[in-house]
This record gives sequence, structure tokens and C-alpha cells, in this order.
Amino acid sequence: MNDSNYPISRIKRNICEMPPCFKRMVLKRHFSVQDIQRMRQGIIPRNMDDRWLYYMQDNRFFMHRSWTGFCIYIIEFGEQDTHLVTVNGDSAQYRMSPDESAEIETLNRILNSVVLQHG
Repeated sequence: MNDSNYPISRIKRNICEMPPCFKRMVLKRHFSVQDIQRMRQGIIPRNMDDRWLYYMQDNRFFMHRSWTGFCIYIIEFGEQDTHLVTVNGDSAQYRMSPDESAEIETLNRILNSVVLQHG
């Protein structure tokens, strides 16, 4: 089965919404057409080694931890390579860095290695 054909409604049974405690940050990053296509495909974890579940809905990219279903990041795509990121601020679900630049660095590392597979 191709992950891109997997119905979002089926995914949503196993995931949680972003909690009311969150922080908003700005992500300055260029996404190529190929990056956006890859993000639109999403991924459904197939085994315990797959740590992320992600999908795109409308103009927002959702990233959940696969084991817990907790929503950790939501990227809302903006113009001129400036995007709004919502980060889970519930310390029982995710330990966000107190340093915003470190948190954005973590997000970029995950995007590069897991989502876009750039290194």
C-alpha cells in the first residue's frame, strides 16, 4: 500500500490534537517543489523504528510522534520562506527547548533527516 493513498481519517484515530499549551515560532526556510511533494506524501509508521507520523492537510504540515500520537509540530506555510511553527508546550508530552533557536534547529534536523532525507 502506498502511504500517499492512506486515508487521513484512518490516521486521525491514532493521533492527538495539539494541546492548548503551545508556543509559536518562526521558521525561515526554503522548501523546494520536491520538498513539498515529499511532505504531501506523508508517512505512516510501519514498525517501532519509525518514530514520526506526518502528513499535510491544506496548508499545514503535521508532525506526530508515532509511539504516542502526540502532535509535536505544525508548520503553517507562509510566503517568502517564512513559516509559522506551533510547538507542543505540554511538558508531559514533549520537552521543548527553552531556547527558541535550539528548538528550530531540532525541527530543521528532523525535517532534513526524517522527512526530506537530506543527509
